[in-house]
Amino acid sequence: MSSSPDGTVDESSALEPSGHDPADRTAEPRCYRCDRPLEDERWIRLDARPGSGVADAYERVSRACCPDCVAGIGLLEIAVDPSSSGAD
Repeated sequence: MSSSPDGTVDESSALEPSGHDPADRTAEPRCYRCDRPLEDERWIRLDARPGSGVADAYERVSRACCPDCVAGIGLLEIAVDPSSSGAD
């Protein structure tokens, strides 16, 4: 369970198996885009919350993804190591 900045609470577990079929919930967690297994420490949760103008057409979703897929859709940037200042 986690809390977001707007105060809403996500009660789902950190890693949930992908798929919409309840039978998939017993399988190992997988990236919803590429279907590769998600490693315990290498995954990212994407949350989509529709704005008020489209809330009647779209539902809120939350999916676990591998970093490669998140980067592939343009939602991940490479973090710069703060210890490497570039000056020697």
